[in-house]
Amino acid sequence: MIIISLYLVVSEFNKIDLHPNIVSNIEMGYIFEELIRRFSEHGEAGDHYTPREVIKLMVNILLNEDKEELTQLGLVTTVYDCCAGTPGACFL
Repeated sequence: MIIISLYLVVSEFNKIDLHPNIVSNIEMGYIFEELIRRFSEHGEAGDHYTPREVIKLMVNILLNEDKEELTQLGLVTTVYDCCAGTPGACFL
């Protein structure tokens, strides 16, 4: 019974065009957040992902001391994302 239900859910999602040319990364993030919020039985939205405002604040705090170095023209740098792009926030 669960497999049939999962098939029906997946087949409904298959009808939606989620191609990156149609749905931007930011829109896809909002879709993910809304799905987590709606279908989380006992939790709140922030229980499963770190809200955008919190991520922005953490990044600003972490990089504040390096502001001059990081804003040099032509600077190329890398950032390690240990959460591999998931909506969680990890800082080592």
